[in-house]
Formats: sequence, structure tokens, C-alpha cells
Amino acid sequence: CVAANTNTQGMSKEVLQDHIISTYPMTSTDLQDYFPDYQTDPDTYDHVIVDSDSLANYIHWLKFTSNKLSADKRDRQIEDAEFILKVAHVNAGLFPMKRNPSEFGRTYYKQINIQSVPKLMRGGILGECWEYDVRSSVIGWKASWVERLSNPYMTAAEFRKTFSATLNYLEEKRDFMYTVYRDTFSQAGEASVIEANMKLIKQALTAISFGARATVACWQYTPNGFSNRTAISGIFKDHDLARAFLASPSINKFKNEQTLMDKCIVESFKQECPSIVHYKLFKNAKRFNKSKLMAYLYQQEEARYMQIAVEIVAGFGQTTLARIHDAFIVRDTIGFEHKQELELLMQEETGNRFWRLGETHIDGFAKHVTTEEDEKQSFKFSCTSVDEEMREAVFA
Repeated sequence: CVAANTNTQGMSKEVLQDHIISTYPMTSTDLQDYFPDYQTDPDTYDHVIVDSDSLANYIHWLKFTSNKLSADKRDRQIEDAEFILKVAHVNAGLFPMKRNPSEFGRTYYKQINIQSVPKLMRGGILGECWEYDVRSSVIGWKASWVERLSNPYMTAAEFRKTFSATLNYLEEKRDFMYTVYRDTFSQAGEASVIEANMKLIKQALTAISFGARATVACWQYTPNGFSNRTAISGIFKDHDLARAFLASPSINKFKNEQTLMDKCIVESFKQECPSIVHYKLFKNAKRFNKSKLMAYLYQQEEARYMQIAVEIVAGFGQTTLARIHDAFIVRDTIGFEHKQELELLMQEETGNRFWRLGETHIDGFAKHVTTEEDEKQSFKFSCTSVDEEMREAVFA
């Protein structure tokens, strides 16, 4: 690890980049050793286009400016970044990632990859780009499925009344989050505190949508002793906050609606395919596990609509730089009109009227990093989401 283990004090970013690449230079033989089937089985790999200047700046920032990370974490990130930089230099600017598909539907990658690195490092690798992610994807998928199932049995008004909290979250997310924030936290605090607390609420809502138990107990008794921190308490890490969150009337109704949605989807699928309960993929030990079935159904649909999305975006003349489950990254903004068109096309293709995209500008490290900036400042310019106005309205 050149930058971490040698004295590079005072080096400019350009000199540091050349120093990293030329010290212990990677060869084509080394590349083959790291990726032995890269030439013989290229179809099993995806690639990211590496912005070498941005990544070198990121290493420079880690080396000389970063002061929030521990030395071990900083050195590990420098080592990973140097490896990516050297591979890209000898491989025409491309970093290969060996696909490792899951039986449930998602595509993961082996070893270092764009999904596994920290978000800030992702900006360093890709440089300036735009990320589009499906907003409330799990909850929107479930609501759409249950809406189709309920059409023969209840009117639109009855459906809205039965699932009012879920629909409020999907259609009036700002108001829903405002209410839950007020119920959970006694005061607003600074903008950074509000943003951090909003993320906790979002994580807890996602956990509930995936079937997390609504309990504040930090530990549960198992045959092997006390273990297994529950999802909600693990997110808030505070009994009082977890209790306040779960006591919110909006959360209480939301939780009950999610449980009912899960039951509707699982039971309808079991009626269509009774043998599903015997599939090993959906079992814990010898028992059928509905959470595994729900995860499978969602991830299969997620993979399908993300493939549709990147194909539509290609029609706009945009190349997808990376895919991260329910998100894709492109070099330039697709623009407001294309974003609206993409959402409408996706709603038509999938039959899901709740399909919406969030847009995040990732500024990267190619142009802006200076020695005066720390992690918090860098994150502000590296990831600016169009959803950030929500935090400003919480205690307006």
C-alpha cells in the first residue's frame, strides 16, 4: 500500500497518482492472477469506468485530510482504492467485478466492488455522476401487489381506508415523516441531527416492511443464551426512542397494514402454487419461512424493473455506470422531463403506480477536494439529494 506505508507528505495529487501507479506497477500478468477467468469467461463480469483523477484525489484526501476514520479503516480504504486505481490503469480505465448472483434475484459481486465500498469512496471511484434510486421500493411494491389482489373484493375507497397509513407514506411522504418525527423526537436540533434522525426513521420503516418485530427489547432469549438484538432497537440504540417510535399512531397503523399485506401476498401465492411451502429456498431448517418468500418475490421484481429502467435510460443516450440493487448510476443527469417519462414508462411496464425515483448528485473528488475539508464537509458536496428538503420542513 504505497500511500499509507510511504512518506508522501507534500505530494500533489498528480504526483501522488503517478507515484502509486509506478511503485510496484501492476502488469497484465498480475491482472490475470487477480481475475483468472477474466479473459476466458468475460460474460461473468461487469465493469465500472474509473475516474482516475477523482480516485487519486480521494486517496490524497484520505491520506492528508481525513481525521474521522480510525487508522486501520483509513489504511484499508487507501489499499482498496490503490488496487482499483492500478487495475484501471492497466485495463483501459475499467475495473472488473465478478458477478455473484443470489438465488433470490439480486446480483452481488465477489471481492472489492462498487456495491461494497463506502458511499464516499463510490464517488471517488466514479467521479461526478447521478444516482437514481427507487423511493420506498419495498413498500410501493407490496402496495401495488395488494391493490391488484383486492380489486375484485373492495372499492378504491375501501382500499384507501384499509391501507391509509401506507398510502400516506407513499403519496404524502413528507407529511408522514413529519408526523412520525414529531412523535419520536422531542426536539429538532441542527440540520445534521434532523438528517441523521430521518435516516433512522427510514431504516426502521424499511425494517417493519420486511417483517421486523415491533419490540424494544434489546436482547431475546434463545437456546444458546441471550442474543439477537431486534431490528428496531438496533436501529435507534435507545429504549426511549424505540418506544416513542413504536407508540406513534401512524407507525402503529403502518405496522398493522404491512402485516396484513404480507399475509395477503403470501396466501395468494400459496394458493397459486401450494408446493411452494416445500421449496428449500423458503425454509428455515424444516419450516416454511414467509419472510424468505417475500424477499424472493421482491428481489425478483426489483431485478426485473431495474433492467427495464436501464434499457429505457439507454434510449435517452445514457450509459449505466453501475447498478446497486434498486438504484442505477449514470454520468449525467437525465433531466426532469426524461425522469418523468421514465417513471411513467416504468409504471406502465410494471403495473405499479407507486414507482418513483429519487435523484442524487454525486460530485466525486475530481474537482473540489482541498486539504481543509473533513469527512462531513466532503459528504455535503459529494451527495446532494433532491429529497433533502424534507429535513428542512420537519420543524419549520
